[in-house]
Amino acid sequence: MGFQAYVISELEDLIVTNKIALMIKIATGGTEYHFVAGYIFWVLCSIFFVTIAALMTVFVSPAAMGSGVAEVMGMLNGINYEGAIGVKVLFVKVFGTLFAICAGLCIGKEGPLVHIGACIGVITCYMPFKWCEQL
Repeated sequence: MGFQAYVISELEDLIVTNKIALMIKIATGGTEYHFVAGYIFWVLCSIFFVTIAALMTVFVSPAAMGSGVAEVMGMLNGINYEGAIGVKVLFVKVFGTLFAICAGLCIGKEGPLVHIGACIGVITCYMPFKWCEQL
């Protein structure tokens, strides 16, 4: 789980750093209109990232909506949420969180990491290896 959090943080830093560098390159073109172009680039990048995150959540795995803490707490207390844990949910949760943070939304990674950790734990338990068997 720590490795997954590290990968998300590194990808976030990479994307945001490149987005800022490209925006600065566009904005420092010389005239006052280049500043406006840099701002428009920043806004369009943010809209693009939010759109990707939203479309992935709505069409690929709607169970990945929200932070996931309530779903994990419910499952730990015995409530059966169909489809709340799985590979698709893991994929959408990781990349949806990454794109939402890179877009500049005011969200944290702590809640989604709880749900990501639960998905990784369940997927690991059901892997077809001898060392992953449940007792």
